[in-house]
Amino acid sequence: MTSFGSLRISENGREFVLSSCEPHVRTRIRRVFARVSQRAGEEILLHVSPETCRDLLWFMERYPLDVSRNDRKTLIEGAKEHRETETQVAAIREGRYAPPQIDLALPLREYQKTAAALLDVRRGYLLADELGLGKTVSAIGGIAAAGRLPVLVVTMTHLPSQWEREIRRFAPDLSVHILKSGKPYDLTKNGTPFPDVIVSNYHKLSGWAERLAEHIRYSSSSSGRGFRTPRTGLPGPPSPSPKRREGS
Repeated sequence: MTSFGSLRISENGREFVLSSCEPHVRTRIRRVFARVSQRAGEEILLHVSPETCRDLLWFMERYPLDVSRNDRKTLIEGAKEHRETETQVAAIREGRYAPPQIDLALPLREYQKTAAALLDVRRGYLLADELGLGKTVSAIGGIAAAGRLPVLVVTMTHLPSQWEREIRRFAPDLSVHILKSGKPYDLTKNGTPFPDVIVSNYHKLSGWAERLAEHIRYSSSSSGRGFRTPRTGLPGPPSPSPKRREGS
């Protein structure tokens, strides 16, 4: 079988490295995977994710790449996970998926339970409900589920107090801390347990990125406008989905 290059997983396990690809194959990769730099050189890097695994397997049907047995196994397992996730998302949309059990002081509306179910399946999403429908409460419902704490909430400068107020109203058992400074300080001073929810604005976040990365399991951004990787040091938005053949 003709090979058009090679593929391997980086040592840190976070990126697929495509190398020694023929020029027309590199061009095709840039077209299919939208977030690849148009000036990428001999090596092209792609973030490791279930979706990328599935798309790479599809791409390799047309342009076979040399890949080790272990890395191919990672591709196959990731693609399987992505297909299962899509099946579960379809079940949620059709009302066939039971949302996770969430114990709050006040009940969620049905569409807020759906949002919590989507987070349970996808581990992340963009919530774009209209103003007044309770996006903050939908997010609280998602982050209050078991196994998702501690959580970082990143919001606009004037909203941290609103988040704290809503969390105490709907999930009073969760401890909340609003960051007071962009310079890191001890969050467990005098034996205080690490907060369940940390609330910050974008301006303060950059100084805390490295410190919080050791603890945070989930993050919620109430506005995508200020969430930029270079400034915050945290992951940016997910890659757009490459186009895929029918039936893949």
